[in-house]
Amino acid sequence: LAAAASTSSPPNATAIEQLVQINIFYAEKFAQLLDRLDSIPEGDGQTMLDHTLVVWVNELGRGNSHSLTDIPFILAGNVLGADGTPRFRMGRHVHYDGEQPHNDLLTSICQAFGMSTTHFGDMRFSNGPLARLT
Repeated sequence: LAAAASTSSPPNATAIEQLVQINIFYAEKFAQLLDRLDSIPEGDGQTMLDHTLVVWVNELGRGNSHSLTDIPFILAGNVLGADGTPRFRMGRHVHYDGEQPHNDLLTSICQAFGMSTTHFGDMRFSNGPLARLT
């Protein structure tokens, strides 16, 4: 009996595989949206994706513990300033250590769109805009 137990898959293997399949589905939909936006030309020679900021986020850092830290956010496209320069530097991974509230990213997005806010949402969970996005 002990030998049989050691060769079987972990008790949550099915749940993990289902979660992987769900995330693959959403990643494919996200890619389809980006492809579609990138296929629509705009009057300035760029595409709709160049003038759009798309945010994909998982509501939890780790599903099994319902962690609110290390929540992954993916930004695609961009926000252009009045001079036509992008507000964010894309194509890279940026990791923030510690308890960085996601409201700080939302503050940065608001500012990129020209809002003069210094915080987003509940002040207890907002320190201001994130560094290293530009």
